[in-house]
Parts: sequence; C-alpha cells; structure tokens
Amino acid sequence: MVTTLTDRGYLVAEPGIPTHYRLGPRLFQLGSRFAGQVDLAREAQATAEAVAAECDETVQVAVLDGDFAVCVAKADSSQPVRVVVAIGNRLPVHACALGQVLLAGASDEVAFEHDEVGNDARGAAAPVRDHTGRIVAALGVSVPATREIAHCVPFVQKGAAELSQRLGYRSESEG
Repeated sequence: MVTTLTDRGYLVAEPGIPTHYRLGPRLFQLGSRFAGQVDLAREAQATAEAVAAECDETVQVAVLDGDFAVCVAKADSSQPVRVVVAIGNRLPVHACALGQVLLAGASDEVAFEHDEVGNDARGAAAPVRDHTGRIVAALGVSVPATREIAHCVPFVQKGAAELSQRLGYRSESEG
C-alpha cells in the first residue's frame, strides 16, 4: 500500500531513511481542493438559508461533478407542500436549472426548468462565481409545479451575487 501511495505521489520517501515518508504533492492538491469545497459549502449554507427565509421555498447550491449537479448546501421551505432535497443529491446537468447554469459557462442569466426530472417541480438558478470570475456553483430555488416561481427569481439573483462576493468575485461595475 505504501508503494502505491508513493508511486501516485501521495507519499514521498525521505532520502536516506527507507522507512520514513512525508506527505506528497498529490495529497496537498487533494487537500487544497477539499478545503476550497468546505469553504464554498459553509458560505453556501448561510446563503441558502437567507434566500429560503426570503422566499419560503427550498433553496440549494450545487457544483458540477462530471455530468451531474451535486447539492453541497440546502435550506428547506417551511411550507407543508415543498420540494425536498438532500446534501449530496445528484441531478443530471441537462435536466435541472442548476445544471444548466453550471454548463452555461459565462452567462449571468437565470436558468429555468419545469418538471424536467419528473418530480413535479419548477426550478430557477443563477451562477456563483469565484475570485477569478469562473462559475464554481449555482444557487437555485425549487418549488412544486403548482406554485409560481417568478417571485423567487430576484432572491436567487441576489443570493448568488452575495455568495459570489463572499468567494472574492467582483463584477465589472464594482471595479
């Protein structure tokens, strides 16, 4: 096992001491990625809760993982009929507003979806950007298909902009 970890760069043998190892560069890379996600998840949770309090609908923040949008933060609606999501929930990117935003790349537009995954729900999502301007997540709201979603859109846009600012993003208008 140590040989495999060494071969893959997770451990580095100490020169001249065959039984001593130190952490390798691949482990540092892995830890750095994880640390970035932890910060995003923590910041996203606070934002999701704030947006949910404003519009009283289920709010989630998702990141791109291959062909899926993966929920990293969520806040539930207090309404008796609501969309229920779980942290770690994976939705195909083509079938949800969160995924459409993550695929859009440069667009600041809000994406919408209506019952695309067969769950009788509507969704709206906006991009979340990091300090480089790259879209790193999407913040969205999900409502039962029997309710309108338009009243939630300003809250989604505001929440995504605030989360982006906390991640270091500055729009062109901010300089």
